[in-house]
Amino acid sequence: PPQNLDLSPADLIAQGIYSGPMDQGAASQFFDLSEIPTMLIAYDRKSAVLSLEHALSDNHSLFGDVMVTDSFTRSQLNAQPVSGSVPADHPFNPFDVAVTARNRFVAFPRIYDVEKLAWRGVVGAKGDIAGSWKYEVAAGWNRTTMHLRNAGLIDAVAYSEAVAAGTYNPFAREQAPGVLENFLGASAEDFLSTLRTWDATVYGDLFDLPAGPVQLAVGFQLATETLRYDADRNTRTGGWLQATPTQPFDSTRDFEGYYAEVRVPVFSDANAIPGFYALELSAAARKVHYERSRENPTVPKFTLRWQPFDDTFAIRASYSESFTAPTLYELFGPTGAGF
Repeated sequence: PPQNLDLSPADLIAQGIYSGPMDQGAASQFFDLSEIPTMLIAYDRKSAVLSLEHALSDNHSLFGDVMVTDSFTRSQLNAQPVSGSVPADHPFNPFDVAVTARNRFVAFPRIYDVEKLAWRGVVGAKGDIAGSWKYEVAAGWNRTTMHLRNAGLIDAVAYSEAVAAGTYNPFAREQAPGVLENFLGASAEDFLSTLRTWDATVYGDLFDLPAGPVQLAVGFQLATETLRYDADRNTRTGGWLQATPTQPFDSTRDFEGYYAEVRVPVFSDANAIPGFYALELSAAARKVHYERSRENPTVPKFTLRWQPFDDTFAIRASYSESFTAPTLYELFGPTGAGF
């Protein structure tokens, strides 16, 4: 609208400069929120895998594999809305009273670009010990980086300065050149996650039953995980308009696990009877001790596999429990409250 009119709302409506009055529902029809999609609008992924195995002898071998994945996603939201009270004597205010002006810079939607680079590597050895007993040992390494760039955000301090200086017109759909660019920007958030593991397993036959050998597997695992987060100054301080501060953190923890499983054949084709062509039971348990965790329970798993007639029909049943320790982000990540 023209500036410095100092007319009443009724006069502005009578002159055709404004229409109304109308409620919020009617006013909202003037802006189409669906014009800018909020779904995933770009996705790109590149992966490579290398797998190796080398026989040291007839009974021992080395193995390893490496996988790298580079992915990129983009999504977006409508431009961020702004609103504020404009006094009656403001040069851009056409009214003779103070009003609340709400605006949205539609040419600058909020764009979310996420790039992830993940590396995974495993190297190990496996082979025979004695008789039916075998072993497998391995070391693993995982490293993932994630970079989030969120364009279209408003620097609250620069926005307030533009409002105070009068360079920003809260009633204009298009601002003077350079005004929006002075207070629009992009946040930068970076994550780094690593996981290092060492594990070993031994398995073989304990003794024979009429239906076959009773088999046992035991093993352990040691692991160290880290998680690091950093962000730009405005994200740290809550300097983006309508944002909450998010503080950097750097955390690590160790955990170790022990597990065992036994498999017992009750019936098989060697001692089958009517109604029990095959019956197999197994029991397993795992205990993991997490650093900085109050609970480290032992969790069981039991399974049953029954073939009453032949190989064409089987009934399976299982019971298990599980335990999930809180993640590093849940333990040490930033807290925030906001819209």
